[in-house]
Amino acid sequence: MNKQQTIELLQQQLPGFYSVEQVIKLVNDIDVDETSQSTAPLSLTEDQLGDIDEQIYHAIGRCMGNMYSDDLVNVDSAEFSLSGNEIQLDSVDINTDEIADNIHSVVLEVLHKVVTIVEVEA
Repeated sequence: MNKQQTIELLQQQLPGFYSVEQVIKLVNDIDVDETSQSTAPLSLTEDQLGDIDEQIYHAIGRCMGNMYSDDLVNVDSAEFSLSGNEIQLDSVDINTDEIADNIHSVVLEVLHKVVTIVEVEA
């Protein structure tokens, strides 16, 4: 018996005529799998995990390859110095938020392609 079946059974009974024992029995009859579904870890084979990992790796590579240098670094923060006849880049700030946002979007896109979303009843 699952949660929905328990609710339907309770609705069929006369309201207010339940003993404590009846309610406890009905609650105990609810499937354990249903109550623990939201906390159960996702089960994948090594091959499935490897496939997802490879898809994410290649998607991130494409994403990073399509980014411009201005997306990766804050060129306004660049500091240079002269060393003889050479100009050296001493430091430049990395746009970590921009990079993280792009990677996050790519990972979500890949996951939505390989994982089926299941609606959970409240």
